[in-house]
Amino acid sequence: MAISQGCAIAAAFATRAPERVSAIVMIGGFPVGRGKRKSKKDQERAQAMRAMMAAGWDDDYPSLRDLIAEHIIPVASREDRRRYAVDMREMISPENLGRYREVIDNIDVTDLLPKVQAPCLVLHCKGDRMQPIEQGRRMAAGIPNARFIAYDSNNHDITENDPCWPLAEREIHAFLEAHA
Repeated sequence: MAISQGCAIAAAFATRAPERVSAIVMIGGFPVGRGKRKSKKDQERAQAMRAMMAAGWDDDYPSLRDLIAEHIIPVASREDRRRYAVDMREMISPENLGRYREVIDNIDVTDLLPKVQAPCLVLHCKGDRMQPIEQGRRMAAGIPNARFIAYDSNNHDITENDPCWPLAEREIHAFLEAHA
């Protein structure tokens, strides 16, 4: 199971070690990071995101992390979004965050997608504000044995309190029973 930038990493891993991957579930994925996309607006957003994170990652509440949590899981409760923001601060230092964002913004696995042999279930929310649904569609279109499903949600990561979660969970279980 891969979420967000993990989807590109999972695709790359599947091409390097196909014998170790029987199936992939991707949620909110993208094959091309914002900094590599052709849209000037995407490139500007990548730069703005890196600058905001560098300037405010360590802030106390309310923080930039609270804004990011609002974008990643807007359907979640306020308490869950706040916990997510606190967890982000504990997961990565401001110094490592800059390097992390640089990699994410410049990732491009487009050329690897046709080489993915494992079946893939690609799930994406229609209102995802972190990665537009077109990126999820592009991911699925590039993988030979991929199935794409779009959900009516604004979340980037489908959480258990998201009304579309029961649908996604059912699809994931059926997919894994058939392929894993």
